[in-house]
Amino acid sequence: MSVIWRAMNLSSLWKATAPNVPTFCLYSIDMPTEEAYTYGTGKFPDSQPSVVYGQGDGTVNLESLERCREWKDGQSEAVQVKVFSGVGHMGLVRDARLIQTVVQIILELS
Repeated sequence: MSVIWRAMNLSSLWKATAPNVPTFCLYSIDMPTEEAYTYGTGKFPDSQPSVVYGQGDGTVNLESLERCREWKDGQSEAVQVKVFSGVGHMGLVRDARLIQTVVQIILELS
């Protein structure tokens, strides 16, 4: 987490209330994901920043993807997390592993 983010104490905005329903968090990781931007001294806003890459799905960073894990301790309903590897944000909806997981969840619930 960046120094500015911590200094502004904006992380409290990420504290989503648990939905109190059975929850399935399905997401992908292991894709380079833009995480921060840095500018040289005196370069902002008139130059392009350097991009710092981190873990994520290519669109959403890992910290955001993992927020639903916090609900495990905040609700009585189950929170199940399944993490896929090496498929991008939009590619996940077409990924056979995800489709199989969703079908299995539906079959178990019916």
